[in-house]
Amino acid sequence: WDTTYFIVTSDHGYNLGHHRIPSNKFLLFDHSLRIPMVMRGPGIQPGNNSVLGTNVDYAPTFLALAGIATPSTMDGRSLLSQLVPRELEHELPEPTRQRVQHERRGLAARPWRTEQFVQYYNQGGPSPMHPQGCKQGPGFRPCEGWAPGSSSTPSGLPSDLNKCGFPEHEDLRATVRPLDDYSNTYIGLSCPNCLGDGSHYKYGEYQYVCSSEDIAAFRCFDSIDQYQLFNMSADPYELHNVYQDSASVVKYALASRLRMYYPCKGATCP
Repeated sequence: WDTTYFIVTSDHGYNLGHHRIPSNKFLLFDHSLRIPMVMRGPGIQPGNNSVLGTNVDYAPTFLALAGIATPSTMDGRSLLSQLVPRELEHELPEPTRQRVQHERRGLAARPWRTEQFVQYYNQGGPSPMHPQGCKQGPGFRPCEGWAPGSSSTPSGLPSDLNKCGFPEHEDLRATVRPLDDYSNTYIGLSCPNCLGDGSHYKYGEYQYVCSSEDIAAFRCFDSIDQYQLFNMSADPYELHNVYQDSASVVKYALASRLRMYYPCKGATCP
């Protein structure tokens, strides 16, 4: 037990009426993004640890617990240097202690990040720009993206719910609901005091159309359709997009920090 770590985490949040959205969980809002994690083991201090981590940090952290370095091609960073206080390093298994000490020395050249990066690519939706070119008709919206539902004839469901022919019959119309929209492709930052002014900002850039080829080649987000900026310090529920009213220096600083993460890879990321 002295060398065992217990880690419990989950999927991220879900909309239950927030922002008048009845369901789904693909948005830039905090209630949709946040992922809980509980960790217990040698050197882990009890209590609430506020660490700017994301789910890409899980794998590097698990490797570090075993004393293994993060491959340079792997996204994310080990959280151990942020979770284990120096005064508790003596509790760590020897391979883990050596790894944590190595990580601390590396912080001089590569400081810990001051923001959290998030990205999401939509699953399709009703749009004249839909890449499938599906045709809309009265009472028939075949381009609803990921739209699970139920039917009295479930065997009639096509295998691919994103096909243009879905839903194929009227029995499904009332039971199928769209869960995503074509406009919901974004990159963003959660930025608590990263600009040094004491404010917690949430910043996002949306590009409505981005092909699979562009996604793979990291060519998206060169033609932004919409910006979101929330001052979380004054507006913790993210009700007021203040992008248009914010100072240019703030918008430029957040946009510049965002481009530090997109399109970085592996150890080149903050």
